[in-house]
Amino acid sequence: MNYWLLFALVVASYLLGNISFGRIVSATRNVDITKQGSGNPGMTNVMRTHGAKLGILVLVLDALKGAIPALVGVFAFGGYVQSDYPLYLTGTAESYTALFACGFASMLGHIFPVFWKFKGGKGVATFVGIFFVAQPIWSLIIFALAIISLLLFKLMSLTSIGLLIALVVIQCIYVPQGNNLAIWIILALMVILIIYAHRSNISRLIKGTENVTDLQEAIKKDKLRVKQEIKDKKIEIKNEYKQNKQEYKEDNITKEDLKQNKLEYKHKIEEIKQERKTQLNEIKHDKKEQMKELKKSNAKNKLEETTETTNDEDNN
Repeated sequence: MNYWLLFALVVASYLLGNISFGRIVSATRNVDITKQGSGNPGMTNVMRTHGAKLGILVLVLDALKGAIPALVGVFAFGGYVQSDYPLYLTGTAESYTALFACGFASMLGHIFPVFWKFKGGKGVATFVGIFFVAQPIWSLIIFALAIISLLLFKLMSLTSIGLLIALVVIQCIYVPQGNNLAIWIILALMVILIIYAHRSNISRLIKGTENVTDLQEAIKKDKLRVKQEIKDKKIEIKNEYKQNKQEYKEDNITKEDLKQNKLEYKHKIEEIKQERKTQLNEIKHDKKEQMKELKKSNAKNKLEETTETTNDEDNN
């Protein structure tokens, strides 16, 4: 077994597990999920806070954090082998060791993320993603039963622990032959890690004070959120229309105003034309008067000249 390759894949899987999809999805709603509900950034708290739709989205994304490293691990070390058992998928001891090692590292990254000061989720969705790679058919069956259990009892922690135990038991029955001690150890560590992450839930279950997770209530919350979003959108459109209407009144004119302005414009043009005409007429009149005065002056001058000439001739 190439332990250096396995080590590199384990480190990469842990870093992938650090991605907090609960925080990312909640941030799209401008909400810090660590300050809502239980404060846990996992799927359950997202579902209680935002509804079923976003809760399921986080479930799928967190499950992929377990499934992708597990797939890479199993195919990097030999892949699957043909099984003699129904509803069962298996591989070599090496490939399944790598599968669970990479998956477990991703779980560690999810529960104890170094980038989030080691405060993460509880790892159930990531755990489910790992087992969908290890035992897809059994995982699908048990996951469906877990959904029924959640609908009946409305206790996510109880459902999660039951899901964990069932999947581990199935895998323990069909552990690949060969040097499989590492697989047993990793499976045991997975169980310990999930139980440790749910220690407060187990305490509340014993006391009977555990928080319920009502899927129907989460779905109802989704519907209410959609209705509210539509209502907000309508209000936004209505306000935008009012604003546009106000701006139209302030910055533009109505048809009646436009007609009135046109009449005023024509009237002003006529006034300007009339004023120009009057000015031109005054100028013409002044010119005529000047011409008359000039003619009179010329005639007077000629008369005076004629008189002077006549007097001169008489004197001679």
